[in-house]
Amino acid sequence: MALSAAAGHLLSGRAIRPALTALRQQEEFLADAAHDLRTPAASLRILAETALRDDASRDAALERTVRLADRMGDLIDGLLTRARMAAGVSAPDRQPVRLDQLVEAVVDDTETGGHRVTVRTEPVVVVADPDLLRRAVANLLGNALVHGHAPGRPAEVELTVTADATLTVDDAGPGVPRELADSLFQRFRSGSASGSSGLGLSIASWVAHAHGGTLDVATSPRGGARFTLRLAPRTK
Repeated sequence: MALSAAAGHLLSGRAIRPALTALRQQEEFLADAAHDLRTPAASLRILAETALRDDASRDAALERTVRLADRMGDLIDGLLTRARMAAGVSAPDRQPVRLDQLVEAVVDDTETGGHRVTVRTEPVVVVADPDLLRRAVANLLGNALVHGHAPGRPAEVELTVTADATLTVDDAGPGVPRELADSLFQRFRSGSASGSSGLGLSIASWVAHAHGGTLDVATSPRGGARFTLRLAPRTK
């Protein structure tokens, strides 16, 4: 009887393990979806309020609203793609991508809220999934805009793309405490002084590793944090 009970316990554990894994992946998907859609949803609200109260800027606000709506659709597709890859169902849709142009497009589509963003790029082509890579860049920029400045002061963020397929995101904020550097890219961790948590950096790190690249954090020459995303440039 004891052996039968032990065998039954072992078999039931094996049987329930796939269900627990699926439940964990579902929870992670919902958390990622909430994180990625929160910023464009807030931007849509701001643009709608601007269009309602200011006739002069209504056309421009509506044009940006359409672009953001398209971006939200792309984000949802990217989330579904990531969920499929995490489950081992599919792989990244790799294709030649101009990293410099992608970074510039992400900056153009991001509401800076009065913060200053500078972009310096060199032409470089990488082989990557454009939707996933766009999400990683947007998350790094969003992190710098939120955490890369002192309270009450505008952020000063600089994005640099070099010909070796390296993207650096520098800010002039308080930086990342050394004790948090190792765990910064884990889910629900953040280097902000307020101690708030999020998924942006963990998603960016996941995208980097999915493409055989790396994502590191160090002290920026500007005094804040420097996030460095390294990919492999396409060889001719």
